[in-house]
Amino acid sequence: MSPGWLALALVAAVQGAIIDANVMRREDIDPKSGRVHKEKPERHHAKSERSVEVPASGDVVEHHADAAHAAHGAHAHKAQKAHKAQKEHKHHKEHSHKELAEMLEQESHLPEGVLDASLLEVSAQASQASQASQAASLREVMFGVYCRRVFDVDVLQKTWTGDIVITTSWNDPLAAEVIPTNKEEKRFATDVARKLMWLPDISVTNRDFKNLEVISSSVKVWSSGWATKVERMLVTMTNDFDTKAYPYDQQTLQVILASEKLMADELVLKPHTDKTLLGVKDDVLTGTGFIGLDGTAKPGYNISSFQEADALLVKSRGLFEIHILRSPASAGRQLFGPTFILLSVSYSVFFFPMVPAFAMPRVASGIISLLGMVTFMTKNKMPDSWTDVYLESICLQIACVCILSLSMEIVFHTCKNEDFAKQLNFEYKVAFPVASFLIFFLLLAFSAGGFNDVCCYLVRTLIFLLMVGNFVRIYRRTRPAQAEKGAEGAPAEPAEPAEPAEPAK
Repeated sequence: MSPGWLALALVAAVQGAIIDANVMRREDIDPKSGRVHKEKPERHHAKSERSVEVPASGDVVEHHADAAHAAHGAHAHKAQKAHKAQKEHKHHKEHSHKELAEMLEQESHLPEGVLDASLLEVSAQASQASQASQAASLREVMFGVYCRRVFDVDVLQKTWTGDIVITTSWNDPLAAEVIPTNKEEKRFATDVARKLMWLPDISVTNRDFKNLEVISSSVKVWSSGWATKVERMLVTMTNDFDTKAYPYDQQTLQVILASEKLMADELVLKPHTDKTLLGVKDDVLTGTGFIGLDGTAKPGYNISSFQEADALLVKSRGLFEIHILRSPASAGRQLFGPTFILLSVSYSVFFFPMVPAFAMPRVASGIISLLGMVTFMTKNKMPDSWTDVYLESICLQIACVCILSLSMEIVFHTCKNEDFAKQLNFEYKVAFPVASFLIFFLLLAFSAGGFNDVCCYLVRTLIFLLMVGNFVRIYRRTRPAQAEKGAEGAPAEPAEPAEPAEPAK
């Protein structure tokens, strides 16, 4: 049996039930027993006068007999009407079942395509009716977001906390009924307004779990049917941050709004036409370490709406964005200052005298600086960012200082070449700052974060080539002189011993 005929059968059954109910209601018939409900006679209480003539006994008997006969006739008439209604009801049910059987029998004799075409036509008409009803029930809500303060931007945890004001406006003719007749407008608390009228229930959907505190909320209604809800809240929101260029990064703080209950075919969000309800405060970024993209304290913003579909979840969402830039001063305090201090302490080993008494201070300065740099990298690691490349380069330079310091001690004490050791100390003292600045400028050239891997490979390659060239030079200068002569040619023949001189006569 096709779905179309099942629907027709269901409609016929419902119509039969409605007709049965109407018949029973009209005849006042009990649906279980089929009997007519007896109407209780009204009791008329009238005061009898004291001077009433008492009828004769014969008249009383005759009067009671007539009343009993009339009551019996009325009861018989009602029973006859109930029996007739039951017959009509039974006949109607048999007729409905007969029509349904004829329709089902006719279905089997229909040619192919006729029933499908009919169902397609009915489906198209139903779809048009559904679209018309959806258009009639679709509500448009305007929204505005004003950010009063940004308290914290946590790039590692991917959250930010703000003090925001959300304004939503919509037109509802039924909302004007809650206003007193002698007033043009009326303000209600949100809890009270929710019991009197329809509210869109717009909320922040990218909030961090339940980290949302509503400070104030109210609804204002005008006699024209317009209603506006104003809500101030402190909320922590989740946000995606691009840290590839950290600490020279630009970020976008997002506030995403949507209805908690209604889908996109029932409610559509649009940016508010009143520009005074949108924007950010002048000192919104105070104490966060961020500034606007143009270098001023007040950042830029933009507002828009979009539709998002995730499986059957289709929502109309509002988006408010604040564009910020990390302040260079905060990057210097948090990153460049500590690393330059550690690098300078390690560089000081080249200023110690080349005497055995300063061997231990020289080694200790380099090792302590290296351990401090490793600890700093562990606590300030920013995943997948330019900072990783920068910290790695500083750590490699401090490690190179430790290795160069040990090479000088080996040349001085093991190879017993004090002059060459002092020469190496002077060369390192001059060449190391030059190599460090070259590496730093190379890092700044790739500070945009787009080629962090390439920059990392270049720094590693440069340091490796400089260290290899230095060790090759040291090896050539410190190998034994006998080995150099053996490499030049065959060794010279030993001189014959001189004959002893004859004693003087």
